[in-house]
Amino acid sequence: HSHSHSHSHSHSHSGVLKNTRLMAMMASSSSSSTTAAALQVTSLELPPPLTSTTPGTWAYDTMSRRVLENIVQGTVVADNEHLLDNAARGRISLLEAELANAAETKLEHILHHANGENETSSNDEKAWRQLMQPYVERGDTWLSAPWLVTEFYLYRRILHATGYFDAKAPLHLHDPFALQKKKGLAACASAMSSLAPRVNAFAAADFGDDLDAKSDQLRLFVMLSLWGNRMDLSIWPSEGDGAASSARAAKAVEAALAESASNLLHDDADNAMKVIVNARRVDIVVDNAGFELVTDLALADALACAGGEGACVTLRVKGHPTYVSDVILEDVFETIDTLAASKEEAVAAMATRWKTHMRSGRWVVAPHDYWAQGFPFWTMPEDVVAAVS
Repeated sequence: HSHSHSHSHSHSHSGVLKNTRLMAMMASSSSSSTTAAALQVTSLELPPPLTSTTPGTWAYDTMSRRVLENIVQGTVVADNEHLLDNAARGRISLLEAELANAAETKLEHILHHANGENETSSNDEKAWRQLMQPYVERGDTWLSAPWLVTEFYLYRRILHATGYFDAKAPLHLHDPFALQKKKGLAACASAMSSLAPRVNAFAAADFGDDLDAKSDQLRLFVMLSLWGNRMDLSIWPSEGDGAASSARAAKAVEAALAESASNLLHDDADNAMKVIVNARRVDIVVDNAGFELVTDLALADALACAGGEGACVTLRVKGHPTYVSDVILEDVFETIDTLAASKEEAVAAMATRWKTHMRSGRWVVAPHDYWAQGFPFWTMPEDVVAAVS
């Protein structure tokens, strides 16, 4: 768990990399070997995974209380009450009953709960069966199985309960967390007003052969994307006074630019700059919506502009909704469209350029279910390895 704060967002793929991951792929033959090396399993013995069995820990509170009260009841049901049909309400009630008795309820394979063949547009049964098999066989409960696995499992169960994958359901392919994401984006308006002029200035700059100047500026966007994690929606609720949330986002911008290195345990930015400053291809594994996504897009904009003609930035997003705020394909386009309609000239200009990146192919959005599952990086599927190599 490598997030900079302890919260339920425990899904950083066993802490291999931080929330925004840069995979800079150069055209040289060394790129594939570098990727392969990164996927090798360490020879050191791994520590036991965190579980949710110890009262007083964040994991215990999350899985024994918070996911039921705050996520299922306080978000999924509250935000989608008017859209849920009787079948969805029944499935949600069953999930609520399991979570209310999390210490005793044994885990089961997801499609055990599918009432036959209602998940008509889901392609992840095999992956989830592989992931859950050890814990189902062992008779683990919601609390005794690894926390990372059960929390991913919860969000996949939520999608089953709402009928996300059921082509006949009213909420087919409807993001149950869409309202929270919309509120989160609206809450960071002032921060985006502060950010946009800086982003536009970099896009318009002519650095010529001055790689040091370009690297220094690009590093700011890397740090900004890193600290954008402070605006993670699962930590900063969007309810209440939007001004406070917006002020936090604005402060995050200034903190990233003025104090970007003060709280880092380790900083490889200098080495990273040597690779990405003129990279023709960079992949970013995107995490949260809202201001964090905006800072990731600002970094993607800087990388596309820094790389010159033919540069491509691939935004790797979740294949389906998870963890309330995690980014799916629709969130990227919704965010850009919202910013393009802004009355702030600089914000609208920034988003309009981002639309151009999309149309030209300089930006590619690539969803995959793997990013929404509780597998560690060293079990990355072959198609994902090939895609990022």
